[in-house]
Amino acid sequence: MAKNMGLSKLEDRLAAILADRETRSQRRRLSTFPPHSVDFSSNSYLSLSLTPEIRQTYLELLKSVPDSTPLFGSGGSRLLDGNSPLSEDLEREVAAFHGAPTGLLFNSGFDANAGLFACLTQPGDVVVYDELAHASMHDGMRASRAALCVPFRHNCVYPEQVQRCQDSTTSKRKDGPKSLSETLHQLLGSDDEPLSAAPRSGERNVFIAVEGVYSMDGDVAPLKDIVACIEHRLPRGNGYLIVDEAHSTGIFGDQGRGLVCELGLEDKVFLRLHTFGKAMGSAGAIVLCSPVTREYLINYARTLVYTTALPTSCLASIKVTYAFLSTPQFDDVRQKLRWLMHYTHSLLVAICARHTTQDDQPTSSDRLLIRVNPTPPTSPIIPLLTSQPRSLAAFCQQRGLVVRPIVAPTVPEGSERVRICLHAANTKEQVDRLGQAIEEWGQEVRDGDTTRREASRILREAVAATAPRNDWSKQEVAAIYYHPLLDLAFQSATIHRRFHNPAEVQLCTLMNIKTGGCTEDCSYCAQSTRYQSGTGLEAKKVESVESVLAAARVARDRGSTRFCMGAAWRDMRGRKDALRNIKAMVEGVRALGMESCVTLGMIDGEQARELKDAGLTAYNHNLDTSREFYKSIISTRGYDERLRTLGHVRDAGINVCSGGILGLGETAADRIGLLHTAATLPAHPESFPANALVPIKGTPLGDRPPLDFTTMLRTIAAARVVMPATIIRIAAGRKTMTEEQQALCFMAGANAIFTGEKMLTTDCNGWDEDGVLFGRWGLEPMRSFQKSLVPGAQ
Repeated sequence: MAKNMGLSKLEDRLAAILADRETRSQRRRLSTFPPHSVDFSSNSYLSLSLTPEIRQTYLELLKSVPDSTPLFGSGGSRLLDGNSPLSEDLEREVAAFHGAPTGLLFNSGFDANAGLFACLTQPGDVVVYDELAHASMHDGMRASRAALCVPFRHNCVYPEQVQRCQDSTTSKRKDGPKSLSETLHQLLGSDDEPLSAAPRSGERNVFIAVEGVYSMDGDVAPLKDIVACIEHRLPRGNGYLIVDEAHSTGIFGDQGRGLVCELGLEDKVFLRLHTFGKAMGSAGAIVLCSPVTREYLINYARTLVYTTALPTSCLASIKVTYAFLSTPQFDDVRQKLRWLMHYTHSLLVAICARHTTQDDQPTSSDRLLIRVNPTPPTSPIIPLLTSQPRSLAAFCQQRGLVVRPIVAPTVPEGSERVRICLHAANTKEQVDRLGQAIEEWGQEVRDGDTTRREASRILREAVAATAPRNDWSKQEVAAIYYHPLLDLAFQSATIHRRFHNPAEVQLCTLMNIKTGGCTEDCSYCAQSTRYQSGTGLEAKKVESVESVLAAARVARDRGSTRFCMGAAWRDMRGRKDALRNIKAMVEGVRALGMESCVTLGMIDGEQARELKDAGLTAYNHNLDTSREFYKSIISTRGYDERLRTLGHVRDAGINVCSGGILGLGETAADRIGLLHTAATLPAHPESFPANALVPIKGTPLGDRPPLDFTTMLRTIAAARVVMPATIIRIAAGRKTMTEEQQALCFMAGANAIFTGEKMLTTDCNGWDEDGVLFGRWGLEPMRSFQKSLVPGAQ
């Protein structure tokens, strides 16, 4: 036994093998996704496990199981103690449903394939299989007694189809397998080949193995042509077709009976495999075959003989799922899935047409950045071919859209892809989000490829600059934003140190001095009167001057140097009494030695001057997002109205505090537009709050997935480059960041945070928590009115 002292020699070897796989980007890892993620990855095409009627029926069936019957474990192999009347009844029912003589349950499709291929073939037999056959078939063939196992070109029955196959999503190797007809002819036609005589004479068997629908390509086997070819090439009746219907069960045929039943080939197929863990939403599998074959498998299929049988709980789920297939609701489910298939495909075709690399040639489709088969899909599996599958998949996953990258050796080299699986529970809106993410990724890749050199030049000039500039072009901002993130963060950190003391971080506390009752329709805000019934937020009147100043004193004593006051109003028209009280609050905060900031909605020039005279330090009025995306979030206040308010604030001599919210559903182009607007104002904002949307249930954006951290980091770094002297504040959403993520933001140029008990209506990091953070990372609070400048900063 190896001692527990470091890695053993064996483990050293295993670690080296894993490291080698890592260098080839082929290392596999287990992963999970948050429950709110949108599933475009699993094989649960019909979403039956989420169907309320099925769940209810299943639970009722479990309640009816006698106490004497084991529910969660069968107790042994089918040959010993694991068999049950329910198992045998289910086998008869499922076999009859699919028009087969009999069936035999297995624990999984993998077990079934591995077991049957290993034992069915007799010495001297031959297996001819589609080159994209599932790994379970390969495992079975390796363990078999077959004299020869030979592939044929994927879905190619005749020679003339090989060129078409080369142009599809399969391997483009010129020396690849031949068509099924050619393979059988070559196998049977050579007098010099000792293996040919027995199959040709009918003395030995030839098994032809295919899948109904292929899991990586989503294409359908041409079963009628395959049957005709077998009958022509093997006229003595020793050709046996095996069809794995794992991905066609529930999708094809009347009531989901499968592809073989849809084509009426039940009597032409020797053996069928239907699995229950994909479209059927359960677990397990069944082999449909003749009674003799069933008895043979019971005796010789090791994956059945030596495996604990399926438990009652699993058998019950299979039973109720099959019962659902005969209901009218099932037809509705499948019809919706088919509509989604065609809608998604049309969307992807349009996106692919827009996103080709600049060196694309019309005749060189393999050079396209992303590519989808132009033929409408016949299954819910749509492969999106790309040379950068990991990048695209990660981009989508960060936006709460679960797709998986598929790379060699799982698929042939040159056909790497992101695999998109559609489900009946998916919505049009979710598909649109997926399309938007793919579109955005494609734009980022293209812009990144074409502007990287330009961005390097722009960054070099920005790093060398000694004063801010506000004549940035949107193209320049885009070049900076799309620059490789690590280098962008490094360059922004360099700029940050040119204009700021990197150890100083401003501590701000934000108090809601008037809660709710706002007439605006900002889609993210719980304080709108339009959403208060759904959010449960209770509107409150304006806080008294005394209560506000008491809170300010607490904030000051805890270390905050800027006190911000927010009121949920559209504007200040007709609010003279309120304005008078707010000016008293500003004066009181100023008397405490703190900077003061307010956010009151729109104000005019006179109101701005009154606030200036009261000693107001800064006025917050966020741009929120780009001009183009803005109308998707707010309809009751125009973008130019926001800009006019910022103008009134600036003209009054008050510092402008204006930033945006990330995670609203905007694209990278919208974040670039936000940065461009802020960086081309007549004077840069004194502070730029970078907010991550905090979804609030009851608001239109209450179900938005969380913002991925790299988007926040990239936005902060780009903001620091284009607005070098501005204070960049990590605002809403910091509560969800790890300490290390916050540190990265500080390194990249952030130098202000909100701290305290609350941020308007959402949670905030507390003073004690931030004190520990500052101590651990060597940070110190920025003093009121005394932001340290470094030489050269203006």
